[in-house]
Amino acid sequence: THIIHLAALNKDPKVLHAVLESSQLTNIDKNATDQDGATVLHCAAENKYSHKPLAYLLRNAKKFNLNINQLDDYHGNIFHWACEFGTKETVKFVLQNAKKYNIDLNLRSNHGWTPFHIACWCGKLQNVEILLKNSKKHNINVFSINNNGDDGQNLAEQNGHTDIVKLIKDWKKKQSNEVNSHIHNEILLQLKRIEQSGSP
Repeated sequence: THIIHLAALNKDPKVLHAVLESSQLTNIDKNATDQDGATVLHCAAENKYSHKPLAYLLRNAKKFNLNINQLDDYHGNIFHWACEFGTKETVKFVLQNAKKYNIDLNLRSNHGWTPFHIACWCGKLQNVEILLKNSKKHNINVFSINNNGDDGQNLAEQNGHTDIVKLIKDWKKKQSNEVNSHIHNEILLQLKRIEQSGSP
């Protein structure tokens, strides 16, 4: 693991700041990758203490010539990493700033896994809850299936995360009753028109 990656995982963002500033003098490769192809930005998204290191990197990406949307070896972006490893604050931060930094919230990995899939598979209940709650506002596709035909709910079931399965089922039921009620009404109206006309 590169020193810059360790700095991104540190609780104190000042450590990351110091390493990046010194990189101007020491020729540290700011876009170095680890054995999984992860960059300093991926590691900051993984930070288990705070979203601040990631916020610092995004704000200063141009200054340090960082590639915000560089993917790891599995075609995962920083939102994949935030949803799998990061805090709920990090997930919220990326959601709020995705448009500003052109971060794809529905990016599919080599196996067709989106950040939502990752959160469900890994049992990140709070992160799944945030994604469901913000799915409409941020156009997050929570119904997407991976290359094996599994959606988030299936992946949670396979890994025994019953709390996430219940959360998704309850959310789907609520959406069906509230958000998509107009679609059901339109279908009924069309069926009634067909019935009255005697043909489609």
